This record gives sequence, C-alpha cells and structure tokens, in this order.
Amino acid sequence: MAIAMGLDVGTTTLSAVGVDAATGEVVAAATTANDAKATSAEDAARGRSEWDIEKMTALAAATVRLCVGGLGARKGEVVGIGVTGQQHGVVVVDGAMRPLTPFINWQDRRGEEPYPCGGTWVENARALVGEEAVERAGCRLASGYMGTTLWWLEENGRLAKGATACFGPEYVAAWMCGVRPVTDPTMGASSGLFDLRARTWDEESIERLGLPREIFPEVREAGDGLGRLKKEAAEATGLSEGLPLCVGLGDNQASFLGSVADLRETVLVNVGTGAQVACHADEVGHGPEVETRPFARSGYLLVHAMLSGGRGYALLEEFFRRVGREVLGVEVGGELYERMEALAEGVTAGCDGMRCDPSFAGSRWEPDRRG
Repeated sequence: MAIAMGLDVGTTTLSAVGVDAATGEVVAAATTANDAKATSAEDAARGRSEWDIEKMTALAAATVRLCVGGLGARKGEVVGIGVTGQQHGVVVVDGAMRPLTPFINWQDRRGEEPYPCGGTWVENARALVGEEAVERAGCRLASGYMGTTLWWLEENGRLAKGATACFGPEYVAAWMCGVRPVTDPTMGASSGLFDLRARTWDEESIERLGLPREIFPEVREAGDGLGRLKKEAAEATGLSEGLPLCVGLGDNQASFLGSVADLRETVLVNVGTGAQVACHADEVGHGPEVETRPFARSGYLLVHAMLSGGRGYALLEEFFRRVGREVLGVEVGGELYERMEALAEGVTAGCDGMRCDPSFAGSRWEPDRRG
C-alpha cells in the first residue's frame, strides 16, 4: 500500500493529510494555526501584511510531523509529498535560501499607498505594463500580487542582486528539498506577470516594470519532480530522508482538482480566509471582476476572488465576543462558531431581505469599498 502526503501552507492554518493512494481515504490529518505574522503595529495600521517565512516553514514541518504521528504503523508507506498553499504573496531569498525580505502576503495593501509622482503604486504599475498585459496575464495587477510588491521593492531599493523571488509554499517546498525555488503556472500566474497561453513569465511586462529577469524562478508543471527530502527536513517532519517532493500548485486550483469530478458541469465555491468561485474553461475568458487562471498542467479556471471569505465570519465572531465583553460584561472562553451556526439554523430562509456585503477590506477592483 502507498500513502501520499499533502501539505497546505495557508494564511490562517497549515494542514497536512495522508491519503491512501489506492482508495483515496484520508488516513491521517493535522492542522496548526499559522501564527507567523510579524507585522509591526505601525505597519498593520497602514494595511501591510508581513510574515516570518522561517517560522512558517517550521510550523509546516511540525504539522507534517503531527500528521505522520497519526499514521502509526503505516508511516513507512509514505511514498511522496505534494505542496499547495496561498498565492500572490512573495518572499525574496539569496542563493543560500536565506530570506532577504519578510514574506509579504496577498493581504498586503502597500500597492494602494500614494506613489511619489501621483496616483497609487498599483495604478502606476498597471500603466507601465499597459492594458494589453491583462489579455496575456488573465488578470490586472493588484495590491498583494507578487508583481506589484516586487516593483515596490525594486523602486525602494530593496531588491538585492542575484536574489530569487518565490511564493510562500514554494519556499517551504524548496527548504524541504534543499533546492532552489521552482514555480508552476498556477502559482506563477498569481503574480500578474505571467503569460497564460505560453505558461511562462511575461517578459514584456517584466521589462516594462524594470524588474531583473533573473529574480523570477524556473517554471515547471505541477506534479513534476522537485527534489528529495533532505536530512534536516526528514528529522523535522518524522518522514524518511530521500522521499520525493513534487512541484506544487496554487490552492485555488488544488481545491478544484480535489473536489470536482465533472469539469464541464461543476462550479466550485471555496471559502478559506478569502473566497473564490471558479469554473473550468478550455479558453481564456473575460468579464468584469473575473480572472483567468491556469489549471493544473492544461486548461484554465475562470475565477471571481474575494478578499474576505472566512475572514468575514471571523470578524463576526469577534464582534459577538466584544459585545459580550464590553456590553454584557461576559468573557467567553473558546470559539463561538458552533453557537453561531446553531443560531443561524433558526433564521428564516432569505433572512427577511437582510444582506451582507463582506467588503471589509475592499476588493481587488475597488480597494476603497467597504461593507
């Protein structure tokens, strides 16, 4: 029997599963809170979102170790590891994989800060790459995207020569193997600087932003070999040294791949910290507030992505907690989600016409919008 190990490097949590390759049964699972956020109070007030990628990597390894512990006697049946996780954000590393910047994740809003010559950083980045770049990339540059953040770093003298940019899950996977970071089209396209049809970096947009071409990692397809588990990572995870790791893929595409049996007839609604509504397509599509993203190895997903998904539910839970504490003088231990769900079951269908717009942090198309 063979067990495939999966690792998800998420914004709110890190999760690992062991799946029986023959039956598809999940035989072990573990989840750990992602508490690697390192944003100062001053920067958080400005809308920035910076994380300690080395701590996040240690948490990921510890999560895998918890999952391996749940396998018991079947631990030796693990044959390989696949990695997925949050898209858009970026960490810049040197040749020895030492982080030169924090991991600046997809929630970061520095692209909406004023640009010295007028407008915002993201508005000026969009003007530089031109409107035709949207057709190639399948999306418009936004705050929190790798492309926008790299341009901000370059313009502020924060990009070192010979450095490599990568996404958070790619850093974790590269560390586990002791290799240079590698991306795939599903992750690379989340940068806003990718050519969908060619399934490689968009050379024209990179040149227009004045970014060093060598900073962008090699592109391979998800599922290709990345490397083998190094000794240090084997000790941290409880797995055997030398296990193969695959090139990972973006969490949105991974959720579609794992959930949808009929590509033609199914729409996937995925709620994590953010949320996405996605359907499969054979061609690049267009529409208001719709992105085209590469699917795993071929094809595309048409996606509407919201910044607040489960994050909105977490805000509501905190609101109830504050009412209890500050209005009723009651401090409740533990989470309130189960109680909230029980109360929601008694609400009339349609909520008597009441609606909620969960744009608490704006949207990628209207950054100043609020719900």
